[in-house]
Amino acid sequence: MGHGSLLFGHCDPVIDEAVRAQLARGTHFANLSAAEIELAELICAMVPSAERVRFTATGSEACMLAIRIARAATGKDRFIKFEGHYHGWHDHTLIALRPPYERPATDGVPQAVRDQCVVLPPNDVAALERTLRERDDIACVMLEPAGGTHGTVPTSPEWIREMRRLTAERGVVLIFDEMVSGFRLAPGGYQGWSGVVPDLTTLGKALFGGLPGAAVAGRTDLMNLTVAGARPLAAHMGSWNAFPVACAAGVAALRRLSDGAVQTRLNETGARIRRELDAIASARGVQARVYGMGSHIHFLFRRWPFGGEETPPIGRHAELAADPAQLRLFRLAMFVNGVDLDFGNNISAAHGEDELEALRSAFAASLDMMRDDGLVTTSG
Repeated sequence: MGHGSLLFGHCDPVIDEAVRAQLARGTHFANLSAAEIELAELICAMVPSAERVRFTATGSEACMLAIRIARAATGKDRFIKFEGHYHGWHDHTLIALRPPYERPATDGVPQAVRDQCVVLPPNDVAALERTLRERDDIACVMLEPAGGTHGTVPTSPEWIREMRRLTAERGVVLIFDEMVSGFRLAPGGYQGWSGVVPDLTTLGKALFGGLPGAAVAGRTDLMNLTVAGARPLAAHMGSWNAFPVACAAGVAALRRLSDGAVQTRLNETGARIRRELDAIASARGVQARVYGMGSHIHFLFRRWPFGGEETPPIGRHAELAADPAQLRLFRLAMFVNGVDLDFGNNISAAHGEDELEALRSAFAASLDMMRDDGLVTTSG
């Protein structure tokens, strides 16, 4: 499902028709297009924080631009991110993505760049409050509000509400990275669902109906810093920003997502399939748990220490550190049984009962294979 981008599946006829119509008008004008303007208007109507919008070619670029805007607005250099939260592959944020959090997730990140990032544990109000109180060099706080790394590590609504209060009190820009949750969880993303409104939001994936692109949206005073001639200026260039063909696909997608009916069905289906997969694992005595938020599905292959909850209690993210080798074996087993999983698995609007039954059958067969080969822990 395109890492979550194909909310309507492959070759959706409505999106395909919008793309064909735009191709007939032209692909690239080096200027505003009607599709770009309409897409920006839809975003502003749906996303609570969106007073103005600026488009980028990729999600990583949107996150870089959001940080630049915050730095330009505050005159400060450093920013806070949280362990396990992903904000793109660029040097600035590919830090503390997975254990050990003290190391960046890649070689080639200069120490001088790493020094600009203050890493904190998620769901820890005291750590955030202490850091903001003791430091006066923080431009912004950035997070995935629906949970780090595609929601693998859930967040506490109370933590996010306190984060909004603390950053507002200290003039620190709050950035929600809603690449994953934007438009999928609800028409307004996590912020529309929770009522907590950040200063800036990065958006992508479902936004463009399966085509490349992303966006930064937020307060007018902050977004105006990207306008040529602004002082201070957060410069932003790029030949492929607001690619008209992608914008046309985005308009077709957001029109269908604006009333929330698609998201409601997806969220209900996600909750149901998680329960059904859990029951399959339990029936086989396999110590595994399927969890997630909305239409996302995550797998943990060991004893679930959280009782009967579908979503783990907050603050226990270390216990969700899955064994990468075991997850790779599970993915291979599922592939053998006809289903190709990817990190951050999600239900799309194109998935019907036939596809869900294929998922259930493949999951059962894969657990049997892994259990017979001694690759999973069983109870008793």
